[in-house]
Amino acid sequence: MPSTAAVPVWERNNEQHKQGGKYNHTTQRRVPQATVMVWSAAALLGWTLSSSGLILLNKELMVTDGFKYPMALTAAGQFTSYLGGLALAKMGFMSCRPRPNGPFFVKRLLPIVMLSAISLVSGNVAYLSLSVAFIQVLKVLLPAITLAVGVAAGIERLTLSLTISVCLISLGTGYAAVLESQTSHFSLVGLAYFLVSAACEASRTVMIQLLLGKMQYNAVEALVYLSPMTAVCLGFGAFLFEWDGLTADHGGIYKVTCHPGRYLLAATGGFVVNLTTFWAIKATSGLTFKVLGCVRNSFVVCAGVLMGDVISLQQMWGYLVSIVGFVMYTFTKSSANHVAEKKSI
Repeated sequence: MPSTAAVPVWERNNEQHKQGGKYNHTTQRRVPQATVMVWSAAALLGWTLSSSGLILLNKELMVTDGFKYPMALTAAGQFTSYLGGLALAKMGFMSCRPRPNGPFFVKRLLPIVMLSAISLVSGNVAYLSLSVAFIQVLKVLLPAITLAVGVAAGIERLTLSLTISVCLISLGTGYAAVLESQTSHFSLVGLAYFLVSAACEASRTVMIQLLLGKMQYNAVEALVYLSPMTAVCLGFGAFLFEWDGLTADHGGIYKVTCHPGRYLLAATGGFVVNLTTFWAIKATSGLTFKVLGCVRNSFVVCAGVLMGDVISLQQMWGYLVSIVGFVMYTFTKSSANHVAEKKSI
């Protein structure tokens, strides 16, 4: 049996956490099924409402209000996530394991932090030149991109049904994108930023599987240990590239002072979205969360159209083809997970 001295303290603490250590929740009384269902429903509803609201609010701030500083806006959300996570930990909402040591952070967490920062910024920049509705149509591509990155990393295996589902997703989304490119409000730069955001988000998902393995963070740990470093990266980028615009006459800081409530709501919304994201995944499953995300995107498409975005009937047909591919992808992955669980029993 290997000596525990050779195992990093974070991983030893994680094993103690799972096997009966200080933070093992299995020693507590059994939670009634009805309570679990209520908490799961609350997590999913909270994420759906908060994420949809934040998408529309950020679009309003950056486009209508003219706050074209996505790094600063996203950094504020990450900073409030850190403060909120600390507050929840102090109140005993969830336990935090000891802070990861330097080598663990550099090797396993820093790549995830960098990918998160790039994904958040490029995703927000895309909203400056693309409509909310069209971006939600494009987001159906995320499972296909994640699968491609997973195959390249050697943690996913292509099957016939997965290949067909990815082709349907790509064809439907590609058709909608081609139609959008023929309109006067299409931006190739905005599309490029979205694809960068999607690629980084997919890589981040795979990195979490590769680097963290079974060392799952709870919602508060994720906020306390990941959000501050992401905020620092974004804040540094805002200082380098957005400082002049923020401090100019009638610039970003002036806009914040004119409508402080809106910007405080956006920063707080970042905390709520991050919290409910981890909470929802923990309360249900990754697949359930992806399905809900697809449903959420459909509602945001409708909201974008009501706010003035234009989506043609042909684009909606392309979107529906993508949805069919997404449903097939989800069913295939769910079946594969079920088979793997039965083999492990």
